[in-house]
Amino acid sequence: MSEMQAIILQSAEKIFSKHVTKEVMEKAESGYFPSDLWESLQDSGLLLLGVEEKDGGNGGDAADGFKLLQLAGQYSAPIPLAETLISHWLLAETGVRGNSTMKTLSCLFKPNKMEQSVGKSQVSGMIPHVPYGRDAKTVITFMQRDEGYEFVILPVSSARIERNQNLAGEARDTLHFDELPIDEVEHYPIAAELQQRTIYLGALARVAMMTGAMETIMELTIEHVKTRQQFGRPLSRQQAIQHHIALLAGELAAAKAALQNAIVSLEYGPPTKEIALAKIRLNEGAGKFAKVAHQVMAAIGFTHEHSLHHSTRRLWSYRDEFGSETDWSNIIAKQLRQGNQNGLWEYVTESYTPKGEKNEQSTIYR
Repeated sequence: MSEMQAIILQSAEKIFSKHVTKEVMEKAESGYFPSDLWESLQDSGLLLLGVEEKDGGNGGDAADGFKLLQLAGQYSAPIPLAETLISHWLLAETGVRGNSTMKTLSCLFKPNKMEQSVGKSQVSGMIPHVPYGRDAKTVITFMQRDEGYEFVILPVSSARIERNQNLAGEARDTLHFDELPIDEVEHYPIAAELQQRTIYLGALARVAMMTGAMETIMELTIEHVKTRQQFGRPLSRQQAIQHHIALLAGELAAAKAALQNAIVSLEYGPPTKEIALAKIRLNEGAGKFAKVAHQVMAAIGFTHEHSLHHSTRRLWSYRDEFGSETDWSNIIAKQLRQGNQNGLWEYVTESYTPKGEKNEQSTIYR
């Protein structure tokens, strides 16, 4: 970790520890938005992390952003931080100067009706499962057209909002746009690769947040087994409990390695197979990790009063967002089928040297 990244995370942790309280988490599931938390992040400049100053940002890089998301995952921060960060990166890449207002993100807006008349063009359609759609100012998405995709910035104020939540109680709304004048929409023709890259960035964001959630679950579990006693001795002395803790430790180590491997691969630009493999690994491990933690905690871990469920419900929710393990496994399989007869060996062993030159004989594990 660089000195600059350490300073960024230290500042962010102070903000999260102050504003992400048990009361805030419970109110957030009832529709309350923690504006004090958001404004503190906004004032600190963290919402523009990874955007160069010439583009209206505060410097840093995407790796810093994903480490920030890992920290947000530890605190189960009920805000669209990942969506706002990625939106700013996309805006900068497209040449649009951004600002620190709240943004949300969706990978596809497929219009169900487009009307054109003399001097008038309108579009209608919906975007499902939009994170914090009700609270955002704009939604960044990709509109599918006959000739390809357009990068679109839609005003949420023009949408009819159908409220919904994921399993973790986070807002996942459906935005309905009815006869929205094209003149009110910022849209830019882009290559399909940008839309694909957005999916990979979104998947990596969920990997980072899931890893953070697993870190918190691990801390809560260890604290529990050290302080609770059964048959006259701490739970941590029970052999079966030790086996459970060892399993959690192994899953967490694998998650951290997969995340770091994927972040390093960003230097060469997503989409990368490291991101796909990390999402598969975290999706598969999430269910096992949450199950074992609840087994160790027993009835206490299932109560609403205990904070464990804030993290475990996010694990269950995030593994289905930006692609399930089946979705990503199909992508990996397709890439392998498109390779040559030695494609599997090359795919597994291909890596990168620190200078960015491919090293075909090293493994993907760093």
